[in-house]
Amino acid sequence: MQVAKYKGFTLDNFCNKIGLTYGNFKGKAKETPINSDAIVNILSIIPDINIEWLLTGEGPMLRNDDGSNDAKLAQVVPVVEQSCAQCAIKDKLIESQQATIEAQRETINLLKQELKACGNSKKPPLPDTLPAEVTAKLKKD
Repeated sequence: MQVAKYKGFTLDNFCNKIGLTYGNFKGKAKETPINSDAIVNILSIIPDINIEWLLTGEGPMLRNDDGSNDAKLAQVVPVVEQSCAQCAIKDKLIESQQATIEAQRETINLLKQELKACGNSKKPPLPDTLPAEVTAKLKKD
C-alpha cells in the first residue's frame, strides 16, 4: 500500500487496478502473498518499482535508473508467466468438472423421473443393460 500512496492512487483505485480488493490487505489476508497476476499488474502500472522490494520488502521501494533490476525482472517474469499458465489450466479443469457435475445432475433427475414412473406401474421397466435372453425370459413371466 506504500507504493499506492507514493504514486497518489487511492487505495480502492490501486486495488482495482491490480485485480484485488482492499480486503486482501487487511487482517489475516495481509499476511498471505499476493497472486502473480497482481504482481504483473503492479509492475505494469508502476514500472519503476523495485521488484526485490515488491517481492521481499527489502531494498528501496523504487528501482534505480541504472537498469539493475532488469536482470531480476528477467528472472521473475518467466515464473509469473508460468504461474499464469498454470492458473489457466486449472480454470479449464474447473470448467470441465462443472460441466461433468451438471451432466450428472441431469442424469440424476432423469433417474428420479424413471423411479417415479416405476412406482406408478405394476411392473417396473427392465433395464437396457440386461442380456437379450434374460430380458425375453423376464417379459414372459
